[in-house]
Amino acid sequence: MKCFSIVIPIYNEEENIISLIDEIYSINFLDYIFEIVVVDDNSTDNSYELLKKVKLKYDTFKLVQHKINLGQSHALK
Repeated sequence: MKCFSIVIPIYNEEENIISLIDEIYSINFLDYIFEIVVVDDNSTDNSYELLKKVKLKYDTFKLVQHKINLGQSHALK
């Protein structure tokens, strides 16, 4: 079985992030096991609070939060 991770850096994406994650989980990846890792780059909106609820919904969902805004490149690292 093949495994992979989807890393999504976000900043102030409360309007879009839930539908994106639900859509990814709805895709049939056949023989693949995957996880989604969302890195919140210190959003100033409600993104992180919404994502904490998503974490309860999906076993393979991981959430990381930066305490200060470090930028997209750092979030991908």
